[in-house]
Amino acid sequence: MTVDGITIRNNSGGRGPSTDGIDVDSSSHVLVEHCDISTTTTPSVSSPAAGFTIGSETSGGIRNVRVENITVLKAVLKGIYFKSAKTRGGTIQNIVITDMHM
Repeated sequence: MTVDGITIRNNSGGRGPSTDGIDVDSSSHVLVEHCDISTTTTPSVSSPAAGFTIGSETSGGIRNVRVENITVLKAVLKGIYFKSAKTRGGTIQNIVITDMHM
């Protein structure tokens, strides 16, 4: 699957229950590029939680993820966030993050 050149505006004004931009789950061979994602009111990658998150659904494992050339304009809590609940299990391995600007 390829997601290319889309604009996402989610949780505008902070009134929504979710701050997700793109959720990749139970998938392989996914490419997301040239996107403008905002989960608050500021464009480009902008989120009240994190600029880039891996998890929380990890039961099937997360492997071979490459993240590059991302600009995060506003991430209140974290720039990069790895998360999972104790009950979810799974592994996270082979994650490469380069050229991330915050």
